[in-house]
Amino acid sequence: MKILILGLGVIGSTYGYILRKSGHDVAHYIRPTSQNHATESLSVSLLDGRNDKKGLQTEDHYPITRATPGSRYDFIIVSLSSLRLEEALETLRDNRFEGTILLFCGVWESREHIEHIMPEGLSVGLSRCRRTTEQGRLPTGMRGFRPHYA
Repeated sequence: MKILILGLGVIGSTYGYILRKSGHDVAHYIRPTSQNHATESLSVSLLDGRNDKKGLQTEDHYPITRATPGSRYDFIIVSLSSLRLEEALETLRDNRFEGTILLFCGVWESREHIEHIMPEGLSVGLSRCRRTTEQGRLPTGMRGFRPHYA
């Protein structure tokens, strides 16, 4: 699948890294005014808990692929504060990105408000990610993901 991730924050970087490792074509759009705009790659340090309950310390490299304006994607992942959702949608329109938008952020607005600001013809998938369980661990097999900007 061809996937666009808006930004280079912790959630977007984590999903981008994992999706790329799974064989998907992942690109990031990074605002020209972002402190991460010049970032070309991330050094990744994580505890991989898929095969070991305590986690296996893993170091890796994640090269950043830039999104091309006017491109079509299977999915567009938006993982930022819901207060910036309208700004994110404007960025997608201005750069003529097309695809199904998945909101990987806490959305506090009503469904009616979201439907009002969403571009016509796009579907919305909502994902709510909790950082920790009651035991203080991430519920997924990948724990402790820490991107380092290079």
